[in-house]
Amino acid sequence: MNYQEFRHYSIVHGCRVSRLSAYDANGDEHFVIVPAEPSGAELRAKREQALDALVASVTAGGAPGEVTWQ
Repeated sequence: MNYQEFRHYSIVHGCRVSRLSAYDANGDEHFVIVPAEPSGAELRAKREQALDALVASVTAGGAPGEVTWQ
């Protein structure tokens, strides 16, 4: 599944975050927000978990919007 990643500073989270987005067959966006701190192996593991939840939501026909993954 294709997805997009947008990295930015979030004043809501108080740190840099990655917004991972994917679209379903109707063109609706599903997304997750992953805090980008700390970096390294822990960030990669969190990102993988978030992507798994994102893919599961899109393929299961979940409601568009933010996907909870933690």
